[in-house]
Amino acid sequence: MRRLVSVAIVVGLALATAAAGSSAADIPLSTPTQMQWPVSLDTDLLADIGKGAPADPVVGALDDDESDNEIDDADANVDKEQNDVEENDEEVDVEVAYGEDVEAEDTGDYNEDTAAAAGDSNGTAAGQNGTASANYGPAQGCIPPTLPDPQPLGVRIPRMAAAAADGGSRPNFIVILTDDQGWDDISLNHPRAPGSKPDFIKTPNMDRFLQRSTRFDNFYVAPMCSQSRAALLTGRDFARTGTMLVNGGYDYMNRGEKTAGHIMAADGYKTAHFGKWHNGRTLGYEPWHFGFEDSWFPELYINLDNMMRHNGEYVQTEGLMEQDLMDKMLGWLSQQQQQQQGGNSSQPFFLYYAPNAIHQGWMRPGQGPKWQRPAPEPYLQKYMHLLEHNVSISTIEVWAMLEYMDDVLGRLFDFIEASPLRDNTYVMIMGDNGSELFDGERITEGNLEKRMPSGMQGYKRSVEEGGIRNFLAVQGPGVQGGVVDSTLLDITDVVPTVADLAGVPEAAGGHLPFSGKSFANLLLAGGNTPTTTAAAAAAAAAGHLPFSGKSFANLLLAGGKAAGKARRGSALASQEQQDRFLFSMSPMCWDPDSVPELDADRKVIKPQPLLDFDTGGVNNALYSYIHNDTANATLGFERCIGVRYKEYKWIGRTGKVYRLPGDSHIELPCNEVTGAQGEALADLMAGAARRWWADLVAEPHSFQKPTFFLGFEGWNVTNVLPDAAHDRTQDRVRLLPNGATGFSEVGDYMCFGTEVVAAGRYEVVLMYTSRALASFELAVGPLADIQQGSAPAITAQLPAMSIMNGQIMGVLDLPSSGGQLVDTCLTLVNNSAPGTPVFLNLGDIRITRLPPADTPAAAAAAADVVVVPRSSGGSCR
Repeated sequence: MRRLVSVAIVVGLALATAAAGSSAADIPLSTPTQMQWPVSLDTDLLADIGKGAPADPVVGALDDDESDNEIDDADANVDKEQNDVEENDEEVDVEVAYGEDVEAEDTGDYNEDTAAAAGDSNGTAAGQNGTASANYGPAQGCIPPTLPDPQPLGVRIPRMAAAAADGGSRPNFIVILTDDQGWDDISLNHPRAPGSKPDFIKTPNMDRFLQRSTRFDNFYVAPMCSQSRAALLTGRDFARTGTMLVNGGYDYMNRGEKTAGHIMAADGYKTAHFGKWHNGRTLGYEPWHFGFEDSWFPELYINLDNMMRHNGEYVQTEGLMEQDLMDKMLGWLSQQQQQQQGGNSSQPFFLYYAPNAIHQGWMRPGQGPKWQRPAPEPYLQKYMHLLEHNVSISTIEVWAMLEYMDDVLGRLFDFIEASPLRDNTYVMIMGDNGSELFDGERITEGNLEKRMPSGMQGYKRSVEEGGIRNFLAVQGPGVQGGVVDSTLLDITDVVPTVADLAGVPEAAGGHLPFSGKSFANLLLAGGNTPTTTAAAAAAAAAGHLPFSGKSFANLLLAGGKAAGKARRGSALASQEQQDRFLFSMSPMCWDPDSVPELDADRKVIKPQPLLDFDTGGVNNALYSYIHNDTANATLGFERCIGVRYKEYKWIGRTGKVYRLPGDSHIELPCNEVTGAQGEALADLMAGAARRWWADLVAEPHSFQKPTFFLGFEGWNVTNVLPDAAHDRTQDRVRLLPNGATGFSEVGDYMCFGTEVVAAGRYEVVLMYTSRALASFELAVGPLADIQQGSAPAITAQLPAMSIMNGQIMGVLDLPSSGGQLVDTCLTLVNNSAPGTPVFLNLGDIRITRLPPADTPAAAAAAADVVVVPRSSGGSCR
């Protein structure tokens, strides 16, 4: 009963601390995510663990780590049978319902009766050990679905590549981050009876990859896209990097952050990026400026004939975007393979691949409604008959899009399998947040249990399990296949693990301290994990701050008795991994119009009321919609934070604690921990969250808006995005998710952090819609000079416009700012309708460096001014 004892120690500690007159918040944190426990504990309190908690139908199967998550032996060959079925399956119709045998006649019809049959009436857990009853349907209360037993498939484990220190070749890395694909958006995570196929969802290529991997079922990501991408790329909590939202100027990583591209390139790796970015929209923040030597960057969410950028240059592509992107990536990989085989170059590579699928979007810009997943028509038609069975059209689009993406991923998996790269390449795949649910998917009767049969609560944007629990699977040299590990891991752990496996020091490339920790100890068979001592020493010497995440490499390079088990729980986790806290934060306490106060150096003042844990933040416009809750829509950040510790989960918004044993990641009353035990755990985790928040606020890059660079590295065009203003007239100038509105009184202003890298003549164009004729001044320089009227400035009268279009303000002669941060400020000088907000939406301030006045290029530019729409992303040479 090791698990129960360990939790009892924590509760006993919390109760003992309270009795001594101090709170859980007084327990010191050695790092942002690690509590430091006293050595001696009151063992008389161990018995309290069983008091005050509701009856738990799963607990009987989980008391002993030796039997944790074991599945009935009768299911041992389910994965192999499932593989055989899906490899020979040419149809995409719904051939079987929950529990149907694949030998039954395939009619292609959906069977409501068998789909509804799930679990039994005695409340026993599903699929937890040899005596528990199986639940081959969606979750019933807190009884999760029974998933296939992850038995090893007899897949050859490649010989572990020699470490660089031993003079051998260094491993390659491919890290895949899919978009809006939650835990339930893989057929392997849908229930099915032994020998049968899952209903609805078809992802055979991903299924096979996961079955042949070490996969992690307690892996957590951020609730939204940009946040997870910042955490993945830096190995740091997203808020530490300056990223807070998916828009509003808070979808940027601070330029002072170093990504995996930086640190791997600094240690001799080739680096490449293919796909979505969403960590900065303007000059200086693209992947080719963040450590990636080669980058193919598609226009967001356009799935046909995409206008991509290759290292900044626009390239019009043809056909389905995801397939075209894969063509380019496989071409790049073929080149690396040839170079590594030819002996001319043994340079290893790090590749970051981020498909746009399955995010909403369009085939072509603006084609069709906004809320759609534009699956190619042949895929969509295979699922349309499910409308007759009360399946939402949005869910049908998801499953069609998933099959399309799975086919694309299958090309990559097949390439690696057939390539010599297989023996020396680690491949990791995960999703960026929980499942996105459109309105119809939540309210159509019976639809939600088909889309998310796990029974997890919440979805994208929330800190409930449905919003942040995701899948992670790893293949590579020395990594065992057919294994599920339940150690708590976080997306910030991925890059520390990559660096660990590659022997790259943490501080390479000037990286700040990771939040995450390597989990290489969980990956390498035989326990032959790379040492991190040298890397840690190098990081400390470089002044790197502590990681928020923990390495999970120990879960990948695993040896010993537990390594041979299909479901090994957390038996291989280090003590640090077992005792860690994982923190998650939803975006619902922040808003594009959240603008912290700045000091004289134009940096965010810390602390300040807007950042206060108890009373700070704002109510995001979506808060009540997402949570269906107005009663708790008060200020403070606690309501947007969730904490995982061992088997427990605390939700700050409700103050409730849940026990999530085994596969039951279900935050319902049947898993709630109540009474004194629940209160002690809540105090413990709330105190940890408070200290974690204070550490985030103290970070140098947190809550800082981006800097806009003029004349950066030979690039001429800079889009100054109004939603990224770091100062503005409060209340009368409001920042939107994309743009800004307002300016009603003379003197109303907005300012942006700016660095003039290259002196020169700069043309200013505003793109906007407006109600009234008005005059504005735009000035660039130190704030004091702008206020005194001595900074370079232009003033122009701007006509009212009902359609977004560009209006030239004029040309500025700007000196270099010498590497110093200055301001660009737009100020209302005159309003023809006093008191009426001028701008409906100020969409862009485009500043273009012009050629010298006496050149032919300057004359051509003056004769033919072209305003490029904002959607292009804009950083042209």
